[in-house]
Amino acid sequence: MKRFSIFQKHKAKGNATWYGRIAEDGLFHVISLGTKKKADAIAWVDLMNAKKFLPEAFAESKPDVEIQKLANKFIEYCEVANSTSRATIKAYALRVSRFIEWSTSRKRTTVTQVTESDAVDFSSAIVSRYAPKTASEILKLVKAMFSFSNRTFKTQGNPFEYIKRPKQHRTSKAFWTQDEVDRILACAPDSEYRKFWSLMAFAGLRYFEAKSIKWKDIATGKIVIVGKGQKLASLPISTRLRSELGTPGNSEDTIVNDGTIATNTSSIRALRTAVIKAGLEDDGVNNHRFRHSFASNLIRSGVNIKAVQQLMRHDSIDITLNTYSHLLQDDLKKAVESI
Repeated sequence: MKRFSIFQKHKAKGNATWYGRIAEDGLFHVISLGTKKKADAIAWVDLMNAKKFLPEAFAESKPDVEIQKLANKFIEYCEVANSTSRATIKAYALRVSRFIEWSTSRKRTTVTQVTESDAVDFSSAIVSRYAPKTASEILKLVKAMFSFSNRTFKTQGNPFEYIKRPKQHRTSKAFWTQDEVDRILACAPDSEYRKFWSLMAFAGLRYFEAKSIKWKDIATGKIVIVGKGQKLASLPISTRLRSELGTPGNSEDTIVNDGTIATNTSSIRALRTAVIKAGLEDDGVNNHRFRHSFASNLIRSGVNIKAVQQLMRHDSIDITLNTYSHLLQDDLKKAVESI
């Protein structure tokens, strides 16, 4: 006969969630109850104990939901509850779709059909196919989606509860020196692309920020922008960037004319052409390298790392240090040579 109990784990680390333990024939498995209230956890134990004595015909059917429906609701929740940007939501939907494709191929169409063994198999497939960072993000989202299912559709358990995400080994970020950035800008296909690349190279803007920023957003002499995570930021405009942008247009118009950049793919294609024309290597070329170049060239110029963090809008200085620590090695050599 099944036995039920409740417990908390990692409480010392701040995890107040209650878990249910189901034991039978010397084996047991654990499920998250999705609550931090002990009274709710006790109620779960009482309910489980009551059910095991009921005739099967009177037993309550197990809550379930189709995976596709769950995915749609989960993405909708992320967009509304977290005020996440369209670009991020699109990325979330793409990552979750990897699990939908996989589960469909395994004929798992509802949440309760997915077992812990399935979670292990999916994780192995993702880790073998994608880079550690991408694989980690996919697994994190799928785990969050199953937790969302517990709260919203009252399903039980999370098969991804104990799945560990792959470790991400930090690598040096490729960047262009200031001279190389100048050469790429000189090879831009038109003035609109040159403005687009300048916004990333001289202000550290992200692709979607540079594409959508309007003239009114720089009317105060600073760049006022809502960036990643819907965070409002105010950034200084350098003399070089002001020169690159030229005469301001209509306040409601985007700085880079609408229609210039159809998709991220087409913009990368134009960038690769310019990079080759500039006599540089085109391996791994993408728009984000301009942002890395912005930070890297600041550090190489001796700018204080705290200032770099603020200009890059990183949540903490640790992110800046971990991302660009390889560039700080020159500072260490200069330090020991100074005495």
